[in-house]
Amino acid sequence: MDVLGAATVHEITCTAQEITYARDDEPPTEEDILKMCEKACSRHFLENITCEEIIGMENTERAEYFILGPDAFPEYPQELSDALDMVGYEKRELDMGKVATRFKRRLKMRTTHLENMINEVQTPAEPEYIQDLEQKYMDLVNIYYDLIHGFLMHSPR
Repeated sequence: MDVLGAATVHEITCTAQEITYARDDEPPTEEDILKMCEKACSRHFLENITCEEIIGMENTERAEYFILGPDAFPEYPQELSDALDMVGYEKRELDMGKVATRFKRRLKMRTTHLENMINEVQTPAEPEYIQDLEQKYMDLVNIYYDLIHGFLMHSPR
């Protein structure tokens, strides 16, 4: 993804199909790629952005874009360069200040939601519920750390 800066599901699909053709494998469908991207977003391997976070992009573009997330440590297939040449996509430059602002808002919303869940805990609470809250808390701490050291360190102050 960072090779393209930001990519749509269609662009990811076309690139993946070129790679699978080169390998003589079965090409993925756009639906398969979308499911993969959604799962990757849930684990912060990818993150969603809009055209507003892409430098020079018209605000009329309604496509959903994906960028590498803070937990991504990509390894690139050898065929990637050739595949990108075949499909002809240009790299999109990201406005990291806008990306950081979006992610700070998301993090604040998730933190507020967790705070509300904690405030609503009934005594005595079910152990499974407490474990769920602990897991949500740890996820937020990890996301915060990843965002601070990933996205936010690259944004203008």
